[in-house]
Amino acid sequence: MRHSHPRRVHSKREKGFSFIEVLMAITLLSLGLLTYGITSGKVMTTNIKSSKKTLATTLAQDKIEFIKDPAQFPDHQDSAGTEEHLSRDGLVNAGGPFTRQWSVSPLGVTGRDRFMHMVSVTVSWFNNGPQSVTLSTLVAE
Repeated sequence: MRHSHPRRVHSKREKGFSFIEVLMAITLLSLGLLTYGITSGKVMTTNIKSSKKTLATTLAQDKIEFIKDPAQFPDHQDSAGTEEHLSRDGLVNAGGPFTRQWSVSPLGVTGRDRFMHMVSVTVSWFNNGPQSVTLSTLVAE
């Protein structure tokens, strides 16, 4: 015996997507794009912070190397200084966002009869609040 299924008649209005399906697709697409936008913004902010921190570290290293070089900075006595508005290239008063402070403090004679100095350099800038990087090293005469 054969069962016959009643044939369903489709009208033109039943073809395509329903309004609910389209609404759900738009909602999911919107949520995906919103998440992408938020994530992209956070990545860009983090990259800017990282870039400035890297520049500040490089400026601090440059000053330490300058102080360690006897030809450039022959007298490692007690000294300190400040340079303001440093540019990315370390140019002073170039309108840049960085301020560099340094100090050279005598520590005394070591066991090898060498006089030691503590050199400390702090580079600061403002990025959503004050930021700074400090590097310290020992220098022997």
